[in-house]
Amino acid sequence: MEDTIILYPTPGMGHLVPMVELGKLILTHNPSFSIIILITTAPFDTGSISSYIKRVTVATPSVHFLHLPTISPPSTTSSDNIAALAFELPRLYNSNLHHALQTMISQKSRPRASIIDMFCNSSFEVFTSLDIPTYYFCAFGASNLSALLSLPKTHQILLQKNKDPNTSIEFPGVPPIPTPDLPGPFLDTEGIAYKSLFGTAINMYGVFKAEQLTEMAIGVLLVEEMKVALALEQSENRFVSADELEKRVRELMDSVSGEGVRERVRAMRDCAKAAICDGGSSRVALAELVESWKDG
Repeated sequence: MEDTIILYPTPGMGHLVPMVELGKLILTHNPSFSIIILITTAPFDTGSISSYIKRVTVATPSVHFLHLPTISPPSTTSSDNIAALAFELPRLYNSNLHHALQTMISQKSRPRASIIDMFCNSSFEVFTSLDIPTYYFCAFGASNLSALLSLPKTHQILLQKNKDPNTSIEFPGVPPIPTPDLPGPFLDTEGIAYKSLFGTAINMYGVFKAEQLTEMAIGVLLVEEMKVALALEQSENRFVSADELEKRVRELMDSVSGEGVRERVRAMRDCAKAAICDGGSSRVALAELVESWKDG
């Protein structure tokens, strides 16, 4: 029986490439695994991935791509609302997904685990119904993760404030965000995208304290605490002027404070490199996860 790991990204190169790289990392810890990446087709243009898939298949034979049969999008779903459709699409593929997984199992290719894109939340029950351990994969910033994980707690606040342009929403560790500046899915509390934003996981290297993982902030963390960025002043319409950008670039390149920022960025770069080297915290954490699948 071949041991396989299932990776399930949503359509688009930006989601596919991180999953492929994750699959390659898994193989470095257990080359005997077979990686199967499930491919779905979106009813909107996500760019061509054919040549990329061919290159990966040639370079890494243990990474396989399985195209699920294409489905027809619902006529009631507007292709203009890409975020909502991105969450809805995996749900529509659930029947084809279930059939594909059952076929793998019947052919003695038992999946040891599955790792799904955050947009594929609706597929979680399909995997678990077949007793396949399932993990979420998050490749974006931890400040976004903080906002997502706090949604169940901030839901009532969003319901009360999302129509008031003069209020702000506070997520753990994130500077107050004016309501009009929130991403569209956060404002449409009855929409598919909002209702689907309730579960994900992330890989961080061990330079952060545990409490920081629940208090990541774009402004507070990068500018005030880590001091690896300079704050940009925005106009009322959320644009940054050329003069402001020039001012901050000169500050970064020519001032004592800018040199301090550059030094700290270099230090963080070295920490990140150390985390993914042999014996590094990220490498060790992934090794332990893969080992649990081998024993499993």
